[in-house]
Amino acid sequence: NNSNTLPLNPKGLAAGGGSNTQKVTLYALLCMLEVDRKKDPVVQGCTTNLAKQDNRYFMVTLAARGEADCLTDGTNCKAEALISDKIGSFGPGGGDGGPGVPLAARTAVPLLGTVEIVPNPNGGGIGVPISTWINANTACPTVGDPINPQSGSYSTCERHEWYGVSEFPADFKCPTSNCACKKGEDKLLSYAQGNNKVLGIDIVIDPKFPCDIFKYTFGVPKTEWQTVKAMVPPSNQLTSCTSLGVNSFGLYWITGDCDIKSNTTIGSVNAPVFLIVSGEMQMHGDMFGILFVTDVEDSGAEFSGNGHGTIYGAAVMDAEMDHFNGTFQIVYLDNVVNQAVDTGAFGAVQGGWTDFHASWQ
Repeated sequence: NNSNTLPLNPKGLAAGGGSNTQKVTLYALLCMLEVDRKKDPVVQGCTTNLAKQDNRYFMVTLAARGEADCLTDGTNCKAEALISDKIGSFGPGGGDGGPGVPLAARTAVPLLGTVEIVPNPNGGGIGVPISTWINANTACPTVGDPINPQSGSYSTCERHEWYGVSEFPADFKCPTSNCACKKGEDKLLSYAQGNNKVLGIDIVIDPKFPCDIFKYTFGVPKTEWQTVKAMVPPSNQLTSCTSLGVNSFGLYWITGDCDIKSNTTIGSVNAPVFLIVSGEMQMHGDMFGILFVTDVEDSGAEFSGNGHGTIYGAAVMDAEMDHFNGTFQIVYLDNVVNQAVDTGAFGAVQGGWTDFHASWQ
């Protein structure tokens, strides 16, 4: 209603249950941030220009006035406290805006099963598909051969080839049991099997890959991972994935092992998840959103597949990739990835608490 005053009943906040002799007023001021990743600092300040706003990131300043020792009619208060605190939004893709490729891997991508990836059709620019972004930076710990075809198969293909239908299903789940990158070479962008390996333009083996992919994704150094975990709502900080299902939505942090079981779907095309797993991750079912596997809490954390698992969205591997005894698929969907990145949380801004002099109005 065009007011910056928040409704707050002071009764019960003060000793004695509160009365007219004590008053509290709370105000809120919204700042939509102008974020320009080409400038330093990235945050250029507040803006009312919609074209400059990134709706994932904003700041709310809460300003509170507390008064006490007032007359019974609420006037002539003899004590006053004026404070403010800043609350900031936190987007899980707070680094470079989230993954723009189906699979980004800090470590080697092993082939002990079948891996199929449907690329971002514009990941390298308009009409330039990117399916896999792999670490070949010699400044990072040794990763070995990023794609080893000795025991397994790897293939990438366009989305319409993978679905094998003229119209994509409304929920974007494979409508049959036969969605796959067909092995005809004219339908594949890249493939590797046995001693045969043909890698197309969709495979980026990057000598400048960021060694700290945690920071690249979240905008926070890996050594400060607790900052990211603290931004996840307490109800979404879990020790396993057993409670997650098709109605799960938003940002989750799993401390421990996560196993997405067969015949299980987590998230949906219109309500995806951003799932951060710090433990052993196994993929047997389906998931809509972004999967981020990290070893920040468990140095032995790894990703593996032992069945038929599909990620509709993207995966970022900040941990070892072990094996795929079955078929592991990633189908990049712009809408799903963007929604997962947009879903954030709120937290107090460090250094945001301020005491004001009585002259503050």
